[in-house]
Amino acid sequence: MTTRDERKRNRIWGRDMLDELCQDAELPADLRVAAADVAARYPARDAIEAGDGADPWNLEPEHAAIGDARNLFQRIRESRTCSAERRHSLLVILRHL
Repeated sequence: MTTRDERKRNRIWGRDMLDELCQDAELPADLRVAAADVAARYPARDAIEAGDGADPWNLEPEHAAIGDARNLFQRIRESRTCSAERRHSLLVILRHL
């Protein structure tokens, strides 16, 4: 079972990964554009960290963006341009995203 802390940590890692993907010149342009689109809708890092006492995992419309991030991360993992290191990082993030 995924704990709140695990989920929160992986949401933060997901945010950080989206930011990294947007800046990665070695990533194909279509994947960078997709990462930028998802990043624009994904919860901000400080909002995830704050958590404000409400259930931060039932946010709308952020919930859809988190699902889109999951799909994008899976797509990148399956890409031939994905390094072994990034493939592993994405797998770790995807476990509790």
